[in-house]
Amino acid sequence: MTRLLCCFCLLGIGSAAAGEPLPPPRVLDTSLLVSYPLPNPLEVWQNYGVDRFGRFRPRVIYVPPADGFYLYNGKPYPWLRTRPEVMMPYIVD
Repeated sequence: MTRLLCCFCLLGIGSAAAGEPLPPPRVLDTSLLVSYPLPNPLEVWQNYGVDRFGRFRPRVIYVPPADGFYLYNGKPYPWLRTRPEVMMPYIVD
């Protein structure tokens, strides 16, 4: 097995040393390259906040003239008027 490997190595070295011309390097066309920013996998946690029990809950945005809405999908938060004790408008994360 080692003799076979040595023969292949010697043939490879011999052919490279024989002066065979190598193909010229190709020029890379950079106008075709498009780069996109990679999404951060931790970015989804921006839509969640920690409640008073230490659990993660969807974050609700409170807009004073209207009711609140969920940050991740924009649907209205239904319990803002009926349960005002769950909202702390003076606390900012």
